[in-house]
Amino acid sequence: MSDQQKKIQREVLDAIINKGDLRPLIKNYGNFIRYAIRKKFMKSFIAFAEMDIEDIEQEVYIFISKNDFRIIKELFDPDKSSLRFFLNLIAEQKAFAEIRKIKDALYPSHRKIVDSIDDESKQIVFDEIYLEDSRFEAREKIAFLDSAVNDLDAYNRIIFELKYYDNVDMKFIVQLVNKSKKAIESLLFRIKDELKKQMDKKFNE
Repeated sequence: MSDQQKKIQREVLDAIINKGDLRPLIKNYGNFIRYAIRKKFMKSFIAFAEMDIEDIEQEVYIFISKNDFRIIKELFDPDKSSLRFFLNLIAEQKAFAEIRKIKDALYPSHRKIVDSIDDESKQIVFDEIYLEDSRFEAREKIAFLDSAVNDLDAYNRIIFELKYYDNVDMKFIVQLVNKSKKAIESLLFRIKDELKKQMDKKFNE
């Protein structure tokens, strides 16, 4: 990065982390984000309108702002990556998700029945929430799970939420945190195992 790019990055990060202000990011990186989204669509050979690009751009900003900009605060390391690279990953992921939805609508026979839009975070307790559970019991278990997730270490929590709450691709997480797929899968397994133990202790003892 040039000195000017580094200066802009510092100012944008300061605005986000210390002031919760997204405007400098939009001002300095908005065109770049739209370009990344547009490029992803062009490579997919899917027809799109400028309004589609703008809608996905807004999704990028919502994703970044979620939970008080936690993804920036917890995962972005300016010593290891540039903000442009980080934003490009997010923009491409959001564009890819939209492209996949469009393709699924165009070619529904290629969609697996089990690949639904339901939150995968709830599936990890599939053996805890039985059909015979009352609605209250099911809600209570899901509420307990959400509380347990919120109590996780910050890094573990955001990795878990990216995979199971935001339903993003593993490839995206691997690139975002600069870890191997095996390392992330191992981490997720340990997190799920710990959550399962907490569920057992709460509801089965």
